[in-house]
Amino acid sequence: MNIVASMTESKPHWLNAFVASVSLHSLILFTLTINIIAAFLLRFAAAAMYVFFVVFFLWSASYIFLLALILYDAKTNGPQRIPLILLILITILPRALLLFTSTLISLDTLWYLDFGKFMLQGKMPYADFYFPYPPVFGYFILIISLIAPTVDSFRILSTVFDVLIVCLLDQMAKQVHERPELSTLPLAYALFPVTIIEAGLNGHFEPIANLFLLLSIWFLLNGKSDRSALFLGLSAATKIYAAFILPVVIFLVPSWKNRMRYSLISLATFFLTFIPFSIPVWLRGDMLPPGAAMPELSSGGFFDSVFGYLTRLSPFHQITVIAIGTALITALGVFFYRRSKSDGPSQRPVTYDVLVFALAVVFIAMALIAAVYPFTPAAIYVYWRYPGDIALIRGFCAIITSMVLLHVLRRRWRMRLTRKVTLQHKILLLSTGILLLLSISRNVFYGWYLLWAIPPLLFMKDRRILFTIIVCMLLIYPSYTHDNFVNLGYSEEKTWVDDFVGVDAWSVSVNLPSGVSPSNINATISSNHGIGEFFVDARAVQNTTALRYVSIIWSRDVHFTVTSLTEFVDLVSASWDPTFGRLGEFGVFFEGINETRDPVYGMINSPSWSPTNLSWVFWRFAFASLPRLNQTVEVTRLFVVASALTPNRMTFYIDIMYTTEYHVITPVSVLTMVLLIFPNMVALVALNLVLNDSNDDTLLSDRPLEDSSSHE
Repeated sequence: MNIVASMTESKPHWLNAFVASVSLHSLILFTLTINIIAAFLLRFAAAAMYVFFVVFFLWSASYIFLLALILYDAKTNGPQRIPLILLILITILPRALLLFTSTLISLDTLWYLDFGKFMLQGKMPYADFYFPYPPVFGYFILIISLIAPTVDSFRILSTVFDVLIVCLLDQMAKQVHERPELSTLPLAYALFPVTIIEAGLNGHFEPIANLFLLLSIWFLLNGKSDRSALFLGLSAATKIYAAFILPVVIFLVPSWKNRMRYSLISLATFFLTFIPFSIPVWLRGDMLPPGAAMPELSSGGFFDSVFGYLTRLSPFHQITVIAIGTALITALGVFFYRRSKSDGPSQRPVTYDVLVFALAVVFIAMALIAAVYPFTPAAIYVYWRYPGDIALIRGFCAIITSMVLLHVLRRRWRMRLTRKVTLQHKILLLSTGILLLLSISRNVFYGWYLLWAIPPLLFMKDRRILFTIIVCMLLIYPSYTHDNFVNLGYSEEKTWVDDFVGVDAWSVSVNLPSGVSPSNINATISSNHGIGEFFVDARAVQNTTALRYVSIIWSRDVHFTVTSLTEFVDLVSASWDPTFGRLGEFGVFFEGINETRDPVYGMINSPSWSPTNLSWVFWRFAFASLPRLNQTVEVTRLFVVASALTPNRMTFYIDIMYTTEYHVITPVSVLTMVLLIFPNMVALVALNLVLNDSNDDTLLSDRPLEDSSSHE
């Protein structure tokens, strides 16, 4: 026997346990510190898209490994509650590290500030200006606008509600001692990278709606249905997604009479929150239809933003949404038909397993779409390129994690386990699925939408499913929204460039309809420190109908060759304020000749697209999107075309124009994939080794989270 083994065996059992515990807690502390450092690095990494992705995937691996460690600690040493004050500090610290930075990967908070500016001017949401949210968040915007109208105010607001969520999770863990997985949830949520980024950096208000929804489910599971209905209504009145689980959660309320009462309280709470914004409009006696104060907007506000988009979707998206809705309604019908047939002790919980299977399929589909998207023709129509290697990392990691859900189901069925999975489990899982499907039902997906599904998920007893879904969400999340184009982080080789140091190559002309005098339109171009300023003054034209037929054209001769790999990039902005209600339209066009000397014409920036005053917009156009581009084209002339929508003055800005050759995968990107996939897979294996050695395969029947089981 060697010396090390002798020393180990000579130690008392309590000393071995102490040494192991100290080592484990040291490792947990070290990994926790790495997570906080990653949040701090994001303060700088978020300024460039590619660097943001690299830091995020290293952070995700560290977070998954931390989950494995705290779950292992709970299993070996028993549930250990972290002092609440320490939990609060852990929640605040990584979010506070993101304060006082101008970096944003979503510009929504700047929209919030504009909304607040309008309200301080006496304008009312929905009637006087575009407002795409329910009213409760509008009241928070108004308060912030009165006290401290800054981006950091919204970051602090979201952080406060994240702290309240952690406090609620801690209260749940304290009251339910037989649920060891609850002891890990406060820390898991406090350090969840998605919540840190969306609250601490982007200042999104999902934590407000999620706190109300968590309270609603908490009260419902404790038999306090009136309070639950109140908070469900408040959650939906903050952000509408909570309303979509009302038809499901009411089945946790006993008797149809109480279910009707629950629904009425929720709906009444929701609609009553509109009254403070409605009273001033009623008192002034000019109740306007939504958006009437800004007729150039096709969208009128909150209700149109929720439901009106269906009419504007492409036929493919309409069919997709209808198919998802039909499948969901059918699943609900089957589910509630089976609910009267409780799974007995000798039965397998088929309905529950089908729901888990459906969630796994949804995640796999999302991962596949994320992985192949940069390689599809559709990718060439977007404003910026999602890096192909990052997409493959995102898709591969998310698919492997989703397959874990299928492996869990397969293992449970092969072992012929008998489990008691009651209505509460099924409804919580179904609610998670509904909110997940809702997050991808829009024609544009943003990563923070995944937070919608968090509240019902946190009440799941099946921690194998709970934590695997959380990891799936984490790995599906990485997205760098198309708002912050100036910081995309690409260092591209430019084959042709106009940096607008001078504008002598440009000329300007005006196309006028009959009845409009040339003296009524003033159009110029100038260079201001390397920025091209395209100025239009149309204030002298009072006939708005005729004004829409006026076009101002700036043009210049160019000579560059394009192929199916060539992309045209321009960095543009506009001068008007406020953000909503654009003053004009702006487009970029080209003409050239192909190899057979036939003329070729095309559009680079669509005139229907509007620049924004919030930031520079990085517009990218792929020549591969042109029909029948099967040969090289020599571009000979560029055109910048503007038109005014109202008698006003406006300036469009172009910082740079250039062409580049795009390649999806390079040898460097292959190395990046290996280096980022490996740590995430190691962490995922560690998490599954911990979760495999659990008793979640034999779930207990439901009971209230508190001793009270009465309904109000």
